[in-house]
Amino acid sequence: MTLSEIAQYAGEKVGKTDSDTLVFLQKAASLAYRRVWNFAPWRETVTSSTYSVGTNRTITLGTNVETPLSVSYDQAEVEPIDLATI
Repeated sequence: MTLSEIAQYAGEKVGKTDSDTLVFLQKAASLAYRRVWNFAPWRETVTSSTYSVGTNRTITLGTNVETPLSVSYDQAEVEPIDLATI
């Protein structure tokens, strides 16, 4: 469906199909689509990064890492720890 078709369908459901409402509904549908797209870790956007671990307990992630989904060390996943424990 196109944004126009989505707006028309939604407008008919609520009983408002004037041009101002349809423009608003198109913008709302576009924003909702972008919100869903930006929220999900889509398979095409998930990558793997490797970092060397020294004696320092702090590891700085590269600039290409936006949101770490998981961390592993020595073939085992590192369990999340709450900030108070750290």
